[in-house]
Amino acid sequence: MKRKADILIGQRFVEELYRLFPEYSDRKIAKILGCSKSIILEWKDGRTPNGMFLASAMELGCDIEYVLTGRRKTIENTPNFLAELE
Repeated sequence: MKRKADILIGQRFVEELYRLFPEYSDRKIAKILGCSKSIILEWKDGRTPNGMFLASAMELGCDIEYVLTGRRKTIENTPNFLAELE
């Protein structure tokens, strides 16, 4: 039985791959990740990618936090030291 969270992970993963490689086909993306085109189709259908594929995609710039949680990376607020000196 597929859980909704798992389905969304697979779909967000494919979404991130398309964000990174908007001009590439499923076949080209599969070649970059070292998998078959059918695996990408399974991710689109809701299968959760394994850690090996997530790690490979992270090295290519994939936002894994978004893939896993649905939230984009945010830059933490850093103190404005110059304002504190005034």
